Amino acid sequence: FWGLLCAVPTLLFSQGRLADDFSGAVGGGPVPWLGDTALFAVTPDSLLQLQAPPAAGEAWVYLSAPTRLGDSCVWELLVRVDFAPSDYNRFVFWLAGDEADPASGRGYFLKIGETGSQDALRLYRQDGPGQIVLLASGTAGAVANVPRVRVRVTRDPAGNWQLWADHAGGFAFQSEGPTVRDTVWAQSFFTGLWCRFTASNSRKFFFDDFSVGPIRPDTVPPALVAAEVLSDTVALLTFDEPLAVSGIGYLGNYALFPYQPIASSASVPDRPDRVRVVFSVGLSPDTAYALRIEGLRDPAGNEMEEQWGQLRYVPPVVAVRHDLIFTELYPDPSPSFGLPGHEFVELYNRSALPLPLGGLRLADAGGTEAVLPPDTLAPGAWVLLCGEQAAPAYAAFGKTIGLAGFPVLNDDSDTLLLYGLDGTLLDAVGYDRNTYGDPAKSSGGWTLTRLDWGNPCLLGRNWGASEAVWLGGTPGAGQSRTSPAAVEAFRAVRWRPIGDSRLCVWFSRSVDPIMGSSPGHFSLTGGPSLVGARVLPPLGERVELTLDAPLEAGRWYGLHLDPALADCSGALLGAADSFRVALPLAPMPGEVLVNELLFDPLPYGSDFVELFNASSKLIDLGSLVLADADGQGFPLEKFRLPSGNWLYPGAYCAISPDTAFLSAQYPCADAGGLVLGELPEMLDDSGRVLLLGLSDAGEGYLLESVRYSAGGHSGLLADVEGVSLERRDPGRPSDAPQQWVSASDACRGATPGRSNTALAAVVRDSVPDDWIELGGAAFTPDGDGWDDRLPLLYNVSATAGAAVDIRVYDARGCWVAEVCRGQFVQGAGELYWDGARADGSPASPGPYVLRAEAVVGDGQVWRKKLVAVLAGK
Repeated sequence: FWGLLCAVPTLLFSQGRLADDFSGAVGGGPVPWLGDTALFAVTPDSLLQLQAPPAAGEAWVYLSAPTRLGDSCVWELLVRVDFAPSDYNRFVFWLAGDEADPASGRGYFLKIGETGSQDALRLYRQDGPGQIVLLASGTAGAVANVPRVRVRVTRDPAGNWQLWADHAGGFAFQSEGPTVRDTVWAQSFFTGLWCRFTASNSRKFFFDDFSVGPIRPDTVPPALVAAEVLSDTVALLTFDEPLAVSGIGYLGNYALFPYQPIASSASVPDRPDRVRVVFSVGLSPDTAYALRIEGLRDPAGNEMEEQWGQLRYVPPVVAVRHDLIFTELYPDPSPSFGLPGHEFVELYNRSALPLPLGGLRLADAGGTEAVLPPDTLAPGAWVLLCGEQAAPAYAAFGKTIGLAGFPVLNDDSDTLLLYGLDGTLLDAVGYDRNTYGDPAKSSGGWTLTRLDWGNPCLLGRNWGASEAVWLGGTPGAGQSRTSPAAVEAFRAVRWRPIGDSRLCVWFSRSVDPIMGSSPGHFSLTGGPSLVGARVLPPLGERVELTLDAPLEAGRWYGLHLDPALADCSGALLGAADSFRVALPLAPMPGEVLVNELLFDPLPYGSDFVELFNASSKLIDLGSLVLADADGQGFPLEKFRLPSGNWLYPGAYCAISPDTAFLSAQYPCADAGGLVLGELPEMLDDSGRVLLLGLSDAGEGYLLESVRYSAGGHSGLLADVEGVSLERRDPGRPSDAPQQWVSASDACRGATPGRSNTALAAVVRDSVPDDWIELGGAAFTPDGDGWDDRLPLLYNVSATAGAAVDIRVYDARGCWVAEVCRGQFVQGAGELYWDGARADGSPASPGPYVLRAEAVVGDGQVWRKKLVAVLAGK
C-alpha cells in the first residue's frame, strides 16, 4: 500500500497552496472539485451552497490533493449552517484521507453536529470505516445553534495538531484547546466537504474561503480595519489579525488629536483582534478626531508602523417617553375576521428621528418580557410585534418582528408596557372587554385601536374597537377610526381610601411623575396633613397620598387638588378640583333605598336598579348586594356590587350590565351616576328586589325589600316597555300606597343616575333660599370677553362646607351638561357654566334649567332650580 502511494505524483504544499473563494462555478473554476457537484452551486454573493432536493440524504465534493503530512499543513474554511446541527444534520471537513468519501477512508476530519446542545468543533482520526478516535474538542455549545464559524486546523512536521476558530466568522482565530500529537497517518490523497441532511435542511449549508497548504511564516504586521466610537469616552479598534497582549496596554502607542488624554487601553475578552481605548475627557459631538496607533504586534512579533483611525462622536438617539406608542392590539384573534389567528402588538414612531429598537422590552402585567432585537424604526412608521411563529403570517402587512417569549395577551384584560434601554417606561396601555365599546366586537376577531395618537397621556377612553372595512383590524396601515371629537379633559375622576391613613386619587390621564409625587399639589382640610405622594405604576393615572394621622370614622374632610398639577404631557388641571372624602360606613335599613326600577327594557336594552343614599354616610357599593327573592322573600341569586364606587349622601346611582345603552337611550340619564354591574333576574311582569348589606364578617343583612309589578305603571301608557317605575318619596316605605309611578315621557321613560321626575313634596328642614343664585339672567358665550360665562354665586357660610352638584337641562328636561359634581365648597364663592355641552360642543341658544344640590355637613340636602337664558347674536 505504501509503495503504491509513493508511486503516485504528489502535490507538495511547499510548492503552493490550494484555495477557492467560490467566485467561479463548482467544478468549472480554477479548483477542480469532483463528486456531487450538481448538488452544490455558487450564490450571487460567492458562497458555496448545498442545493439538494428536499429529501434526506448525503452529498460531498472533494479535491484530489496528494499530500505528505510530514510537511507543515494548514486547512481553513468558513462554515455557515442555518439550523441547529445534530447527528442527522451535520458537516464533515475531510482534511486528509486516502479515499474521497470520508465514510470509507482513513485519515483526519473536523466535524460539526451531534446529539444534544453541547455541539463543539471536534477533530478526529479515522482508522477505517466506523473506526474513529477523538483527538481534540473545541468550546462546548459554541456551534450548537446556527453557527457561522471560520475554522483553521494546523499540523507541524512533528505531528502536532492545533484547532483554531473565530465564531464571529472573521480572522481573529483563537485556540480551541491544547495541542495534540498524532502521526499515525503520514500521507493522503484527498480533501473535501461532506454533508448529511434532512429534507428541511437540504439547502442550508454554506461555505467560503476554502484553503489547504503549507504553514507559511507570518511576516505581515497587523493592520487597522475599523475605528468605532462606542460612547463619548470609548473607542473600539479592530485589526485584521489577533494582537500580542504585550504592548496593548501601553498608552504611548496611542495619541488622539485634537489632544485628549487617554485613560486606558485593553484587549477585548474573547476577541484578540480588538482593542478598547478609553479617553479621560468626553469627545465633543462637533469635532472630528484622529487617533494615531503604532507599536502594536501580532503573535509572530510583527510590529505595525504608524496608522490612523478617524473618530467622530455622534450622540446616540434614545427614545424618550411616548416617542414610541402602542397603536393597535390584537388580544383575542378567535374567531378571525380575516386577520391571521395570532396575537400582535403594533408600535408607532411618533418622533422625527429614526429610533433604535434593540434592547427595548415588551412586558405584560404578569412580568413576562420579550427583548427586541437590533433594528431601527423610521419616523412615522409602524412595526408589528408578535411571536416568532406568527411573524411569517404578518410579514405581508409590513415591518414585522417575531419575538421569543412574546407575552400572551389576555383576552379579558391585561396591561402592556414598553420599556427603554435605561428602564424608562416609554408607553403603557391597559384594556378589558369594555374597552372595545362594542359588545359584538369584544368577543374576538377584532383589534383594539388607539383613537388619538397626539395625546398619549389619555388612557382607556382613547381606545376602541377597530372599524376596519375588510378585516378585523389595520395592522401596519394606520388608523381605522378618527380621533374623538372632544378630548377628555385632564381631571380627577375618583378617589378611594387605602386603610385609614392613605388615599388614592384616580385621574383621567397619566399624571406627570414629578408633580404627582409632590405632596404640595394636594391638601386635606378638616383633619390630618398630607406628608407623602407618589404616582403609582404602571399607567401613572393614580396618585397615592399618605396622611400623618388616620381619618376618623363618620367625619367628612375636603381633599383639594392644585390647578397647576399637570398630566404627563404638560396639560394642566386648569381649575381647582376637590372631593368630599370620608371613611365609608356600613349602611343601616332605611339609609340606602331602591329609588327606580327598569324591569321591562327595550329590545337589546338592559334592566337597571337605581339606589339613593338617604343617609349622611359615605357608602361603598362594594358593601351592598342585590338579589331576587323566592315566594317567601328569601334571597335566590345574589350579586355583590362593584367595590370602589362611592354613593355620597343625597346621591343616586343606577346599576346595569349595559350602561352604554342607558346613556344612549335616555336623554336624562346622568352618565356619572351609572355603574356597570350584574343584576339578578327581573321578570317583566312582577317580582321582588332585595337590597342587602354585608357585615365585616361577610354576612348579609336586609336593607330593603321592594315588590314591583307592571300594574304599577300609569294606565294612560299604551306601552310600558322601556319605562321605569320611580319612587315618589324616599321618606316613606317602599310598599306605601302610590309610592311607585311611571317615569315621565319627557325623559323617554327613565332617569337612571339622577333624581326622579315625579318627586313628592317632602317636608324638610329650612333651607336658606340664597344659598345659590344666578349672577345674571342671560349670557352670551361668543368669546368676545363680555358675559361669556354664566356665574353661579353660592354662600354656605352657615355650614362646615358642602358638596355641590349642578346639572344643566334644556327646556325639554334633557340633560345637557354638568357644571360640577361633588365639588366641595366653603363660605361664599362663584362657579361658572361656559355654555358648553358635556361633549364639548356649544349649546344652542335658549332657556336652560340648572338643578343645584348641596349636601351639607349633617347630611341635609339642599336643592334649588335656576333658570337662565343662553342668548345668541
